[in-house]
Amino acid sequence: MITTQEGKLNARVILEMEAAPTLVRTFTTAKAIVLELGHIDLTSQPPIEASGSQTVKGIQLERTGPELARLRIQVQEPVPYTMRSSDNITAIELNRIQRGQKEIPVEPDVLKRLEESSGSNAFMTELKVEEMAGQLRFISKLSGETVSQVFTLENPLRLVVDVYDAVYEAGNSVLTVGKYGLRTVRVSQFKLNSPRCITRIVFDLNEPRYYDLRSNASEISISFFQE
Repeated sequence: MITTQEGKLNARVILEMEAAPTLVRTFTTAKAIVLELGHIDLTSQPPIEASGSQTVKGIQLERTGPELARLRIQVQEPVPYTMRSSDNITAIELNRIQRGQKEIPVEPDVLKRLEESSGSNAFMTELKVEEMAGQLRFISKLSGETVSQVFTLENPLRLVVDVYDAVYEAGNSVLTVGKYGLRTVRVSQFKLNSPRCITRIVFDLNEPRYYDLRSNASEISISFFQE
């Protein structure tokens, strides 16, 4: 089954299948986000329920080869996006562009994780960058667990990662990138115990792109890819 979920900041396209597919390739057009998926069984077409979303206009899933399929998500406008899988659930998260928001709300799932966390602050080292095999990866070491929320702002287009319960040790940092659709990356201590510490990472984008965010108790990494 394929369904949509609309959150306060982001929309999700949820794929429920026997096993999680792998991402082979992805790209964005003017009106759609396209994901080429591998290790996917399409002997029967799963039902699609895409109504009620202010972000997603339509969804098509078609077989393109043995264990290969193309997922096309028609959108109101191109936005940054990512894909996460766990067991038989795969979620494509679309970071809806926030306009006219004086204060960014917290998504319910992020709030739940914050309530379940210890609330202790972790130290976050200076953000480093490494490039390998068509991937640009931004990494920061952590001294403990944190919770992240991602959203998108406009004028200019920015992908923002708020890392809760994180104290940034390096002060304000600015990295000039100039490739992979990125102009610059900025890191700063956005809040300090009011009521939680937040380290904010801001990616200045040339256009909406696919990214990958991974985090555990020892590091957080955000990756961008050649298209």
